[in-house]
Amino acid sequence: MSSDTTFYTCIESGRLEPEVVLMATTLRAFGGRFARCPVLAVRSRHGPQLARATLRALEQLEVTYVDRPQRHALDWLGFTCKPLAAEIADRTAITRHIVWLDGDVFVVREPDVLDAPQYDAVEVLGCVEELGPVSTGPGDRFEPFWAALAQGAGLAEVPFVTAGPSGKCIRLQINSGVFRFARGSGFAQRYRETYDKLMALRVAPKDDPSIFLHEQILFSVAAASWPRGFALLAPEYNFHVEPMYETLYAPQRYGEAVLMHWHGALRMDDFEPLLRERLRAQLPALAEVVEKHLPLREPQALVARLHRAALRRLRKRREARFMQSVTLV
Repeated sequence: MSSDTTFYTCIESGRLEPEVVLMATTLRAFGGRFARCPVLAVRSRHGPQLARATLRALEQLEVTYVDRPQRHALDWLGFTCKPLAAEIADRTAITRHIVWLDGDVFVVREPDVLDAPQYDAVEVLGCVEELGPVSTGPGDRFEPFWAALAQGAGLAEVPFVTAGPSGKCIRLQINSGVFRFARGSGFAQRYRETYDKLMALRVAPKDDPSIFLHEQILFSVAAASWPRGFALLAPEYNFHVEPMYETLYAPQRYGEAVLMHWHGALRMDDFEPLLRERLRAQLPALAEVVEKHLPLREPQALVARLHRAALRRLRKRREARFMQSVTLV
Protein backbone atom coordinates (compact mmCIF):
# COMPACT_ATOMS: atom_id res chain seq x y z
CA MET A 1 0.00 0.00 0.00
CA SER A 2 1.42 3.38 -0.97
CA SER A 3 1.38 6.51 1.13
CA ASP A 4 -1.07 9.37 0.53
CA THR A 5 1.92 11.54 -0.39
CA THR A 6 3.22 13.38 -3.43
CA PHE A 7 6.91 14.20 -3.76
CA TYR A 8 8.04 17.20 -5.74
CA THR A 9 11.23 19.00 -6.68
CA CYS A 10 12.45 21.68 -9.07
CA ILE A 11 14.10 20.86 -12.35
CA GLU A 12 15.80 23.15 -14.85
CA SER A 13 18.09 22.76 -17.81
CA GLY A 14 21.61 21.93 -16.65
CA ARG A 15 22.95 20.38 -13.45
CA LEU A 16 19.53 19.71 -11.92
CA GLU A 17 18.62 17.30 -14.73
CA PRO A 18 20.89 14.37 -13.73
CA GLU A 19 20.38 15.14 -10.02
CA VAL A 20 16.60 14.86 -10.20
CA VAL A 21 16.78 11.67 -12.24
CA LEU A 22 19.10 10.13 -9.64
CA MET A 23 16.95 11.30 -6.72
CA ALA A 24 13.81 9.83 -8.29
CA THR A 25 15.66 6.59 -9.06
CA THR A 26 16.57 6.17 -5.38
CA LEU A 27 12.97 6.88 -4.33
CA ARG A 28 11.66 4.22 -6.70
CA ALA A 29 14.32 1.74 -5.57
CA PHE A 30 14.38 2.26 -1.80
CA GLY A 31 11.25 4.20 -0.85
CA GLY A 32 9.30 1.21 0.46
CA ARG A 33 5.59 2.06 0.51
CA PHE A 34 6.52 5.54 -0.77
CA ALA A 35 8.25 4.10 -3.84
CA ARG A 36 5.17 4.32 -6.05
CA CYS A 37 4.02 7.73 -4.84
CA PRO A 38 3.45 10.45 -7.42
CA VAL A 39 6.52 12.59 -8.13
CA LEU A 40 6.39 16.05 -9.70
CA ALA A 41 9.43 17.65 -11.35
CA VAL A 42 8.48 21.31 -11.61
CA ARG A 43 10.10 23.86 -13.90
CA SER A 44 9.01 27.10 -12.25
CA ARG A 45 11.51 29.55 -13.81
CA HIS A 46 11.99 30.50 -17.44
CA GLY A 47 15.00 29.08 -19.25
CA PRO A 48 15.98 26.42 -21.78
CA GLN A 49 13.83 23.33 -22.15
CA LEU A 50 15.03 20.04 -20.68
CA ALA A 51 17.02 17.63 -22.80
CA ARG A 52 15.06 14.88 -24.54
CA ALA A 53 17.10 12.27 -22.69
CA THR A 54 16.02 13.81 -19.37
CA LEU A 55 12.35 13.81 -20.40
CA ARG A 56 12.65 10.13 -21.40
CA ALA A 57 14.28 9.27 -18.08
CA LEU A 58 11.54 11.08 -16.14
CA GLU A 59 8.89 9.24 -18.13
CA GLN A 60 10.51 5.88 -17.41
CA LEU A 61 10.56 6.72 -13.71
CA GLU A 62 6.89 7.79 -13.88
CA VAL A 63 7.82 11.31 -12.80
CA THR A 64 5.38 13.97 -14.01
CA TYR A 65 7.12 16.94 -15.60
CA VAL A 66 5.18 20.10 -14.70
CA ASP A 67 6.38 22.83 -17.05
CA ARG A 68 4.94 26.06 -15.61
CA PRO A 69 7.57 28.80 -15.59
CA GLN A 70 6.53 31.89 -13.63
CA ARG A 71 7.48 35.53 -13.86
CA HIS A 72 8.92 36.84 -10.59
CA ALA A 73 10.96 39.90 -9.62
CA LEU A 74 13.55 37.63 -8.00
CA ASP A 75 13.73 34.99 -10.71
CA TRP A 76 17.46 35.73 -11.03
CA LEU A 77 17.98 33.97 -7.67
CA GLY A 78 18.06 30.21 -8.16
CA PHE A 79 16.23 29.34 -4.96
CA THR A 80 13.22 31.41 -6.02
CA CYS A 81 12.16 28.31 -7.91
CA LYS A 82 11.27 26.63 -4.60
CA PRO A 83 8.47 28.84 -3.24
CA LEU A 84 7.10 29.12 -6.78
CA ALA A 85 7.13 25.32 -7.13
CA ALA A 86 5.42 24.88 -3.75
CA GLU A 87 2.35 26.73 -4.98
CA ILE A 88 2.37 24.81 -8.26
CA ALA A 89 2.62 21.47 -6.43
CA ASP A 90 -0.15 22.50 -4.05
CA ARG A 91 -2.45 23.12 -7.03
CA THR A 92 -1.33 20.01 -8.93
CA ALA A 93 -1.17 17.25 -6.31
CA ILE A 94 -4.26 15.38 -5.12
CA THR A 95 -2.72 13.64 -2.10
CA ARG A 96 -2.99 14.66 1.53
CA HIS A 97 0.72 15.34 2.03
CA ILE A 98 3.26 17.03 -0.22
CA VAL A 99 6.97 16.42 0.35
CA TRP A 100 9.77 18.47 -1.13
CA LEU A 101 13.10 16.76 -1.86
CA ASP A 102 16.10 18.63 -3.22
CA GLY A 103 17.56 17.05 -6.32
CA ASP A 104 20.73 16.30 -4.34
CA VAL A 105 18.97 13.91 -1.95
CA PHE A 106 19.16 10.12 -1.92
CA VAL A 107 16.25 8.12 -0.55
CA VAL A 108 18.10 5.47 1.45
CA ARG A 109 15.13 3.63 2.96
CA GLU A 110 11.41 4.03 3.55
CA PRO A 111 10.85 7.47 5.14
CA ASP A 112 8.12 6.07 7.34
CA VAL A 113 7.54 9.05 9.63
CA LEU A 114 6.41 11.23 6.72
CA ASP A 115 2.92 9.86 7.19
CA ALA A 116 3.18 8.50 10.75
CA PRO A 117 0.08 8.89 12.98
CA GLN A 118 1.88 11.13 15.48
CA TYR A 119 2.31 13.74 12.74
CA ASP A 120 -1.18 13.35 11.30
CA ALA A 121 -2.38 16.77 12.47
CA VAL A 122 0.96 18.53 11.91
CA GLU A 123 0.93 20.62 8.76
CA VAL A 124 4.66 21.38 8.43
CA LEU A 125 7.54 18.95 9.01
CA GLY A 126 11.27 19.46 8.56
CA CYS A 127 14.74 19.02 10.04
CA VAL A 128 16.84 21.58 11.89
CA GLU A 129 19.79 23.21 10.13
CA GLU A 130 22.54 24.49 12.40
CA LEU A 131 25.13 25.74 9.91
CA GLY A 132 25.01 29.21 8.43
CA PRO A 133 23.99 32.47 10.14
CA VAL A 134 22.22 30.82 13.10
CA SER A 135 21.46 32.72 16.29
CA THR A 136 21.61 31.42 19.85
CA GLY A 137 19.70 34.48 21.09
CA PRO A 138 20.48 37.92 22.53
CA GLY A 139 24.17 38.77 22.25
CA ASP A 140 24.73 36.48 19.25
CA ARG A 141 26.32 38.25 16.26
CA PHE A 142 23.46 37.05 14.04
CA GLU A 143 20.65 38.01 16.40
CA PRO A 144 19.97 41.43 14.76
CA PHE A 145 19.38 39.65 11.45
CA TRP A 146 16.87 37.23 12.95
CA ALA A 147 15.20 40.07 14.87
CA ALA A 148 14.75 42.01 11.62
CA LEU A 149 13.15 39.00 9.94
CA ALA A 150 10.85 38.38 12.89
CA GLN A 151 9.71 42.00 12.89
CA GLY A 152 9.15 41.89 9.13
CA ALA A 153 6.99 38.79 9.54
CA GLY A 154 4.99 40.27 12.43
CA LEU A 155 6.48 37.91 15.01
CA ALA A 156 7.70 38.82 18.47
CA GLU A 157 10.63 36.52 17.77
CA VAL A 158 11.60 33.39 15.84
CA PRO A 159 11.25 30.55 18.37
CA PHE A 160 14.12 28.54 19.79
CA VAL A 161 14.56 24.85 19.01
CA THR A 162 17.09 22.20 19.92
CA ALA A 163 19.32 21.23 17.00
CA GLY A 164 19.32 17.45 16.73
CA PRO A 165 22.98 16.65 16.01
CA SER A 166 24.64 18.98 18.52
CA GLY A 167 21.90 19.66 21.07
CA LYS A 168 22.52 23.40 20.68
CA CYS A 169 19.62 25.79 21.32
CA ILE A 170 19.15 28.06 18.28
CA ARG A 171 16.55 30.14 16.52
CA LEU A 172 14.49 27.88 14.28
CA GLN A 173 16.22 27.18 10.99
CA ILE A 174 14.82 24.31 8.94
CA ASN A 175 16.97 22.89 6.17
CA SER A 176 14.70 23.33 3.16
CA GLY A 177 16.17 20.36 1.33
CA VAL A 178 13.50 18.11 2.87
CA PHE A 179 10.12 19.19 4.20
CA ARG A 180 6.46 18.21 4.19
CA PHE A 181 3.34 20.33 4.21
CA ALA A 182 -0.39 19.64 4.03
CA ARG A 183 -1.97 20.12 0.62
CA GLY A 184 -4.63 22.79 0.57
CA SER A 185 -3.70 24.09 4.02
CA GLY A 186 -2.50 27.44 2.74
CA PHE A 187 1.08 26.86 3.80
CA ALA A 188 2.41 26.91 0.23
CA GLN A 189 0.97 30.41 -0.13
CA ARG A 190 2.40 31.46 3.25
CA TYR A 191 5.83 30.22 2.13
CA ARG A 192 5.67 32.23 -1.10
CA GLU A 193 4.26 35.35 0.61
CA THR A 194 6.87 35.24 3.39
CA TYR A 195 9.63 34.82 0.82
CA ASP A 196 8.42 37.82 -1.19
CA LYS A 197 7.83 40.02 1.85
CA LEU A 198 11.09 39.34 3.66
CA MET A 199 13.29 39.39 0.56
CA ALA A 200 11.84 42.86 -0.03
CA LEU A 201 13.38 43.94 3.32
CA ARG A 202 16.79 43.55 1.64
CA VAL A 203 18.65 42.70 4.84
CA ALA A 204 21.59 40.36 5.34
CA PRO A 205 23.79 39.60 8.34
CA LYS A 206 26.83 41.85 8.47
CA ASP A 207 29.11 38.98 9.53
CA ASP A 208 27.89 36.77 6.65
CA PRO A 209 26.85 39.17 3.87
CA SER A 210 25.26 36.65 1.56
CA ILE A 211 21.73 35.79 0.49
CA PHE A 212 22.61 32.21 -0.44
CA LEU A 213 20.64 30.78 2.50
CA HIS A 214 17.82 33.32 2.51
CA GLU A 215 15.20 31.05 0.95
CA GLN A 216 15.84 28.41 3.61
CA ILE A 217 15.79 30.94 6.43
CA LEU A 218 12.60 32.55 5.14
CA PHE A 219 10.98 29.13 4.82
CA SER A 220 11.80 28.71 8.52
CA VAL A 221 10.17 32.03 9.39
CA ALA A 222 7.09 30.96 7.42
CA ALA A 223 6.96 27.75 9.46
CA ALA A 224 7.44 29.71 12.70
CA SER A 225 4.55 31.99 11.79
CA TRP A 226 2.23 29.18 10.70
CA PRO A 227 -0.70 29.19 13.17
CA ARG A 228 -1.22 25.44 13.05
CA GLY A 229 2.35 24.67 13.99
CA PHE A 230 5.31 22.62 12.81
CA ALA A 231 7.25 19.58 14.00
CA LEU A 232 10.89 18.63 13.66
CA LEU A 233 12.15 15.28 12.43
CA ALA A 234 15.23 13.37 13.52
CA PRO A 235 18.51 14.24 11.74
CA GLU A 236 18.52 10.98 9.76
CA TYR A 237 15.68 12.42 7.66
CA ASN A 238 18.09 15.00 6.25
CA PHE A 239 21.50 13.40 6.81
CA HIS A 240 24.21 15.64 5.35
CA VAL A 241 27.35 14.15 3.82
CA GLU A 242 29.26 17.19 2.55
CA PRO A 243 32.66 17.67 4.29
CA MET A 244 31.57 20.78 6.22
CA TYR A 245 28.94 18.71 8.03
CA GLU A 246 31.16 15.88 9.24
CA THR A 247 31.50 17.15 12.81
CA LEU A 248 27.69 16.95 13.09
CA TYR A 249 26.93 13.92 10.89
CA ALA A 250 29.58 11.32 11.54
CA PRO A 251 30.75 9.45 8.39
CA GLN A 252 30.59 6.10 10.20
CA ARG A 253 26.83 6.65 10.65
CA TYR A 254 25.86 6.78 6.97
CA GLY A 255 23.96 3.55 7.51
CA GLU A 256 21.51 5.34 9.81
CA ALA A 257 20.39 7.78 7.12
CA VAL A 258 16.85 7.66 5.77
CA LEU A 259 17.18 10.63 3.43
CA MET A 260 20.77 11.56 2.58
CA HIS A 261 21.57 15.10 1.44
CA TRP A 262 24.80 15.06 -0.54
CA HIS A 263 24.93 18.75 -1.56
CA GLY A 264 27.87 19.10 -3.96
CA ALA A 265 29.77 16.03 -2.74
CA LEU A 266 29.41 14.03 -5.97
CA ARG A 267 31.07 16.88 -7.86
CA MET A 268 34.03 17.32 -5.50
CA ASP A 269 37.11 15.72 -7.04
CA ASP A 270 38.79 15.40 -3.63
CA PHE A 271 35.72 14.01 -1.80
CA GLU A 272 33.59 12.11 -4.32
CA PRO A 273 35.81 8.95 -4.28
CA LEU A 274 35.65 8.90 -0.47
CA LEU A 275 31.87 9.27 -0.52
CA ARG A 276 31.57 6.37 -2.95
CA GLU A 277 33.85 4.25 -0.77
CA ARG A 278 31.73 4.95 2.31
CA LEU A 279 28.53 4.17 0.46
CA ARG A 280 29.95 0.85 -0.75
CA ALA A 281 30.94 -0.08 2.82
CA GLN A 282 27.74 0.98 4.59
CA LEU A 283 25.00 1.15 1.95
CA PRO A 284 26.08 -1.16 -0.88
CA ALA A 285 22.68 -1.29 -2.62
CA LEU A 286 22.52 2.50 -2.76
CA ALA A 287 26.16 2.67 -3.89
CA GLU A 288 25.35 0.39 -6.82
CA VAL A 289 22.50 2.61 -7.97
CA VAL A 290 24.49 5.83 -7.53
CA GLU A 291 27.53 4.58 -9.42
CA LYS A 292 25.41 3.71 -12.44
CA HIS A 293 24.58 7.42 -12.74
CA LEU A 294 28.10 8.77 -12.34
CA PRO A 295 29.58 11.03 -13.45
CA LEU A 296 26.68 13.49 -13.29
CA ARG A 297 26.85 15.20 -16.65
CA GLU A 298 24.85 18.21 -17.73
CA PRO A 299 23.19 17.83 -21.15
CA GLN A 300 25.57 19.20 -23.75
CA ALA A 301 23.24 20.48 -26.50
CA LEU A 302 24.91 23.64 -27.82
CA VAL A 303 21.79 25.82 -27.91
CA ALA A 304 20.89 24.98 -24.32
CA ARG A 305 24.48 25.56 -23.14
CA LEU A 306 24.59 28.98 -24.79
CA HIS A 307 21.18 29.86 -23.38
CA ARG A 308 22.23 28.81 -19.86
CA ALA A 309 25.46 30.82 -20.10
CA ALA A 310 23.59 33.96 -21.20
CA LEU A 311 21.07 33.53 -18.37
CA ARG A 312 23.86 33.12 -15.82
CA ARG A 313 25.47 36.38 -16.91
CA LEU A 314 22.14 38.23 -16.81
CA ARG A 315 21.21 36.83 -13.41
CA LYS A 316 24.62 37.63 -11.94
CA ARG A 317 24.20 41.27 -13.01
CA ARG A 318 20.75 41.44 -11.44
CA GLU A 319 22.04 39.84 -8.24
CA ALA A 320 24.86 42.40 -8.06
CA ARG A 321 22.36 45.25 -8.38
CA PHE A 322 20.22 43.71 -5.63
CA MET A 323 23.18 43.30 -3.31
CA GLN A 324 24.09 46.96 -3.71
CA SER A 325 20.80 47.83 -2.01
CA VAL A 326 21.07 45.35 0.86
CA THR A 327 21.35 46.62 4.43
CA LEU A 328 23.75 44.66 6.64
CA VAL A 329 22.47 44.18 10.19
